[in-house]
Amino acid sequence: MYKIIVDETVTLFFLENKINVSNTLKKVKNKLELFPRSYESYKNHDNIRVIKVENLLLLYIIDESEKKIYIKDIIFSKSKVTFKL
Repeated sequence: MYKIIVDETVTLFFLENKINVSNTLKKVKNKLELFPRSYESYKNHDNIRVIKVENLLLLYIIDESEKKIYIKDIIFSKSKVTFKL
């Protein structure tokens, strides 16, 4: 089991766009808890992955040593904006 830590910029994104934080994060948690490596890697980095939830893409980093997942960035899936990493 991994502990999921959400960056404050991701939380601000939810609030600015009036997206329900708890429901979306609950879906993310359910998908990531058991198999965090089952989603596509980002720019060929094994520990950096992207998950799609509804119309959002979330970038997360897996820290195996501490068993934590850091959700670092979020964008709309159909947006031309790229992740800031």
